[in-house]
Amino acid sequence: MFFGLKSFASGEEQYNLQSKVRMASIFITEELRYAYSVQIIDSSNFAIPNEVTDELNYIYIKNNKLYHKNKDNNVAREIPMTTSDNVNINLIVNTTNTNGMINFKVIGTDGESTYDIVTDVSVLNLKSSIKKEGVSNSTSSYGVVYEKVDPDEVTSLRVVPNLIREDHDFPSDFRLTLIKEELIEFEEEYFSLGGAFKSMTIDEIEIDNNVVVLTIDGELDEIEKGFASITVKGTALKGGNDLTATIEVRSLRTEPPKANPLPGKVKKNQEIRLSSETIEAEIYFTMDGTDIDLAEPNHKYNPTLDINSRNVPVVEEDVTIKAMATKEGLGDSLIETFEYYIYPFIQSVSRVATANKFTITLTEEVIFDGSPLYNADGKPYYLNDSGFKVYYLQSIENKRYIDVEKVLLQDSYSIIIETKNIPGGSGEVFFIEYDQKSGYEIRSTSTNRLLEKTTISTH
Repeated sequence: MFFGLKSFASGEEQYNLQSKVRMASIFITEELRYAYSVQIIDSSNFAIPNEVTDELNYIYIKNNKLYHKNKDNNVAREIPMTTSDNVNINLIVNTTNTNGMINFKVIGTDGESTYDIVTDVSVLNLKSSIKKEGVSNSTSSYGVVYEKVDPDEVTSLRVVPNLIREDHDFPSDFRLTLIKEELIEFEEEYFSLGGAFKSMTIDEIEIDNNVVVLTIDGELDEIEKGFASITVKGTALKGGNDLTATIEVRSLRTEPPKANPLPGKVKKNQEIRLSSETIEAEIYFTMDGTDIDLAEPNHKYNPTLDINSRNVPVVEEDVTIKAMATKEGLGDSLIETFEYYIYPFIQSVSRVATANKFTITLTEEVIFDGSPLYNADGKPYYLNDSGFKVYYLQSIENKRYIDVEKVLLQDSYSIIIETKNIPGGSGEVFFIEYDQKSGYEIRSTSTNRLLEKTTISTH
């Protein structure tokens, strides 16, 4: 159970409120744990029968109280069994059909005091998916209609070990331990594997009192992590209930490499950092399309600061990096590929001292794709629709833009932005914002790719 507490007044009322909510939550948990059919209802709209003649149980809210009713107790019984206090109870129910879990919240109020408990309960003997009747977003008080088995006749199943490692063939000798069981018959066809298991054969079945030992053989799908289940069909067990035990499957492989920055657009000469979640794993890589060779020193990733030993991938052109991680005692990771593409970026920006100018340095040579105007000295420039904006912050949310008058390509690696006079009291930090779609295209001379959208600051 998971408990969530709300603040409330102190004294005897606190204890009374908490007790009622806890008792209601425990009752609902014990009832639903052994249910094999469950239907969630809207308490305000569902017609509870005056007389119950079948095996159905009803838990519902009426007049701010929680009630239980079945054929053994045709007079609705308040839960908990008190009516002399001012505690009101409400019930909220959610479900996750994929694993037979029901999540519910019991909310108690007494005047201005509030207390609630949130509980997850696993429905052990569920035969069909959990249904909903008349439940909508406007439902404020829920209820549950269910059928359950006698706990004394329930057979539970667990698997030892419940953790295996992925290594193509999984280990033999899974122990399936049956508790409170009375076996009708126990044969190979009453076992099946699901989840990550592709196939299963049973070589031997051995029964020793309550313990069934299966020697099994099969294969796992190639997965990094996952879950699998062993199912015992109901015809083999007292009560005819299907039982499922879950096995966690963990990889024997080294965790595959990750790359930072992520694959995609990068500036020229960008260094790529490789890592693995497996502690002390060694990483190998290639950048020329060849296969990774663990015996090749130049393939081993080494981020040391020693320039003579350092070996890291640096993107000098469009490239696909292959990378693999290894560690002694584990299998090699799967090979990951990371594709990078060179795009022009703004490398830095600086303000020209005592002038209304900013110098922008680029990561590679560019050209302007547009029709320029010309200064008196014959140098081309572009008007303020070139895509550059300059602003400073008067406050965190208040940008004050400064008019851009000219944008000049100073040389193939740098651009000059001329602005109008910067107002006094503007502060020391200025931001240069570039967005190509609002102006002329600025393209790389080598790849013809557009300058990337950027915002960068300077003092």
